[in-house]
Amino acid sequence: MAYQELHYSILMLVFLFMQIVYVQTQNPSIQSMHIKSDITHRFATTLVSSKVVSSVETPVESSFHVVIPDSAFITEFLIEINDQVYPGEFKKKGRVKEKYESGKKSWQNAQQLTEKFRYTSRFSFDINVPAKSRVTFNLTYQELLQRVNGRYQHKIYVDPGQIVEDLTVDIVISESRNITKLLVPRLRNNTLSNKDEELNTLAVIDRPTSKSATIHFAPTADDQKQMSDQGISGLFVVEYDVQRKFDAGEVM
Repeated sequence: MAYQELHYSILMLVFLFMQIVYVQTQNPSIQSMHIKSDITHRFATTLVSSKVVSSVETPVESSFHVVIPDSAFITEFLIEINDQVYPGEFKKKGRVKEKYESGKKSWQNAQQLTEKFRYTSRFSFDINVPAKSRVTFNLTYQELLQRVNGRYQHKIYVDPGQIVEDLTVDIVISESRNITKLLVPRLRNNTLSNKDEELNTLAVIDRPTSKSATIHFAPTADDQKQMSDQGISGLFVVEYDVQRKFDAGEVM
């Protein structure tokens, strides 16, 4: 009888341990990811907004990663935790990492940046998401578009790391001259452009006027699964040019 009770107790402890480990290592699900770019006279302002939701009973760690062009610079980073907004602080990695480790031990949910420097091609942020809560990350960056091979290119790296039910990319272009050669190639696996690329059939292009354009990309969960079990991972690229005039009106 004693042996059976001991065996039962051991099984219960193992079960509880497995449950605790599972809960503490489970990544929160991404409820939505919205990327919006406003391009005016070849100057782009991009907002990446990602909302994660935790349904478990204990705090869990969540990571937010965004890859941006080398020429881009971050202008704002905000975190919203259960309707409370926290502005991000850009610091060097050493001091921030120390603060992060300290907060991690006490399950704090304040600002804990782990990025290297403000001007970088990769932005990373780790946070302990409180139990049964929602967190929204909002990162804004800007860049002056470069003209390559006769077209201006706007590149957005989309890599949520999982299937996202509500995933959208919206781009609005406003120029002072007529827009020409507007196209959206299929998602690229690297930054190098390929000749004779196929077009992105999921991207919807609208031309309200000859000097403006909107692009809407909203792949469904099934569309994302067809690309990978982990969802989308690639470059969403918009290429366009403007009507050329032989005068000194614009230099960009």
